[in-house]
Amino acid sequence: MYRGRIIDPEDVAACRSPEEFTERLRRTLSSYREEGKGSASSIVRGVWLEVPKASVSSCLGSALDMGFELHHADKESVTLTYWLPGEDAGGETSTLPPHNTHTVGVGAVVLNDQGQMLAVQERSGPAAKLRHFWKVPTGLVEAGEDAYAACEREVLEETGVRVVAERLVALREAHAPPKKRGQSGGALCPSTNLFLVFTCRVRPGTSIAIRKQESEIAECRWMEPGAFLAAQAGVLPAGSLYSELNRATVAAAQQAAALTAAARHEEMESSEETGQGAAVPGFAHRDLPNGFRPGSGRVYLASATGPTEPQREEPGFSLPSKL
Repeated sequence: MYRGRIIDPEDVAACRSPEEFTERLRRTLSSYREEGKGSASSIVRGVWLEVPKASVSSCLGSALDMGFELHHADKESVTLTYWLPGEDAGGETSTLPPHNTHTVGVGAVVLNDQGQMLAVQERSGPAAKLRHFWKVPTGLVEAGEDAYAACEREVLEETGVRVVAERLVALREAHAPPKKRGQSGGALCPSTNLFLVFTCRVRPGTSIAIRKQESEIAECRWMEPGAFLAAQAGVLPAGSLYSELNRATVAAAQQAAALTAAARHEEMESSEETGQGAAVPGFAHRDLPNGFRPGSGRVYLASATGPTEPQREEPGFSLPSKL
């Protein structure tokens, strides 16, 4: 699709002057064009250029002058791209993928053995401006981190409680408006955020004692689910997105918690065999080999979809509603 080439950042760093960098880059592009004069399979289309931080001031301008486009930057480098099929007038539009535009957040509905749920009030963060607003522990998934693991980590960091994330029970997607020229802030603009809510239980053999994160959490306590939803009703209009999200996820957590220890053990054995649960709502997570290539990946499977038993109810999420 891209038939790309990556210019080694060490080669860029080895250039002793802007002039040397410019000449070497020019020769490199020429060699890629020559490759394209052979068979169709040898045509080079996309070029990726990573400029190390130490070389940015001496090399970036030259690359831009030659037609490279900025792609993204991090603390260590600036990455640019060049689309060879678009050099000529009327050439192809670049199909190189844009920089990451999505962030992923997680929320945890945690119930203890008494049926109480873990709730927090933020000291900093988006919900901090809402006075006395109770919410579930939330946070962003880090690079290379599984969503369920991020959920467990965030609960531990914010409350000191160790949990097991069991089921994915809700997904919310939101799109931030494009950032206007000169607008400050808005680290996630433009961006799409996916928010995954998991039902969780306290990890066996661990304490439910709370040790809140002082830097981010103002208050943290175990609450009755009814009291939690009632407190939110004073802030969130009935039928609004987060009102519905909280109502549905708390109900899912209560349904899961209603299983007896024996039923839970039976369900977990079923999950090991078929990749699906017997009664708990939501999606179970499993690590499975990719099959067509080395490595493995994490898959979330609806509880009611198993290869050995018929569906007892419609699996998965309902179609999205605008709330």
